[in-house]
Amino acid sequence: MDIQNNRFTYNLADLIPADINLSGESYGQQYDIISKVAYLIGVPKKIFENENEPPKLEIYNRLELEKKARIIRNLCSFRTQLERSFLKICQGFA
Repeated sequence: MDIQNNRFTYNLADLIPADINLSGESYGQQYDIISKVAYLIGVPKKIFENENEPPKLEIYNRLELEKKARIIRNLCSFRTQLERSFLKICQGFA
């Protein structure tokens, strides 16, 4: 983490645990990446639990144990809620 001019810059590779290596199973590495990104942007767990969906439940469970990954997931979910409710929030301040 670098701190420059009161800005925090993160290398995404530092936030995602490097020891997650489940690519030898029925899916390729592209599904590992899809699963990690889906977790970080806040895709619901029920999508991971569905066998017909690409995200892997194993990745979800491993990332759920990582504090940094949970923080990013919660911030992404919070941002999405702010975007969806922006008009209501602005009218509430007026």
